[in-house]
Amino acid sequence: MLLLISLFSVSLFYIIDFFHIQLGCKYILRCVISVVLSYYCAFCCSNFTDYEHYTTFYHYIDTITIGLNTILDRSGFSITEPGYLLLAILSSKVGLSYTGFLFLLLIPTNMLLLSFFSQTKYGALSLLMFLSTAFYVQQANITRQMIAVSIFFYSLKYLKNRELKKYSISIIIAGTFHLTSLLLFIFYFLNPKKSKYKLLLICWGISLCFAIRLIPANILLDIMNRLYLSYYSNYFTTKIETMAYEPRWLYNIIVLGAFIVLPRIKDRKYILIFNLFVLGMIFDNLKVAMPIFYRLSYYFVPLIVIVVPLMFQCLFKNKNPINIKFFKIILFVLFIRAIYFLAIVKEVVILPFSAIFN
Repeated sequence: MLLLISLFSVSLFYIIDFFHIQLGCKYILRCVISVVLSYYCAFCCSNFTDYEHYTTFYHYIDTITIGLNTILDRSGFSITEPGYLLLAILSSKVGLSYTGFLFLLLIPTNMLLLSFFSQTKYGALSLLMFLSTAFYVQQANITRQMIAVSIFFYSLKYLKNRELKKYSISIIIAGTFHLTSLLLFIFYFLNPKKSKYKLLLICWGISLCFAIRLIPANILLDIMNRLYLSYYSNYFTTKIETMAYEPRWLYNIIVLGAFIVLPRIKDRKYILIFNLFVLGMIFDNLKVAMPIFYRLSYYFVPLIVIVVPLMFQCLFKNKNPINIKFFKIILFVLFIRAIYFLAIVKEVVILPFSAIFN
């Protein structure tokens, strides 16, 4: 089912971008895609750990007389972000189940993601790659952060254009769904016109040494303890022993390619995207000691679906006919890889549409 949904969504997305369609029609068609994508996450991805926590939390919002502390104590799952809480309470009062609440919540989330992909050069391919990675289905798992991620992606145009007011409003809204997004304020004060090439390379190299244990994680843990940050330092130390447990080794190889092409990029938007992706991998490599790095990395690592096609374009697409053909082959391989992944996804239980109500 995921394959069919993905092919439908990507094909319609490509048609929207390829043909000259009126703006109003574009929004309607994007809304259709968003509904389809949100339906799969809300009705077919109920076996995630955090999904169960969210469902339990939502069920304890059963009467307007129950206070916030009571909800937190009963569910055992702490959510304090006001935006999410307010929408959850309102949804519960009108009789929606958690499935229905998640479904409605993800529609604007996917609309923002589609809007972001439409602003990139290979939007349809990036969307297909996004759907064929864990980032898409994580909408049903780390829901609040994925909402914040979609808002952050949409706000990158404000970050690029140095529009502080609009960027600040976007980040504040994202912060009402996940507090970690408030840390994204600091990236406004980084200069997107220049790539901090050498600094990024050094920081990435050090982070990689931590990730593959060339530098013991205890060193970073000791630094954190001296900074009175020990509260954050123990979550991943027992869960992450090597980098082989997920495709992060491949992502770090892609970072090498990003460093090769960074000096060739002239467009400020893509300089910013490449820098943020590399920064995300630095955070991801350092998550062995501090979970806040994991949370921060999730705002940037999904940009890999934008970085990869552009990276190969910078490497191979020029006036040389051989390079142009090679670049087309690479795009085709990326397409086939995504289709293959979607085709082998195991079938999941699809909840009936009536599950939208309690």
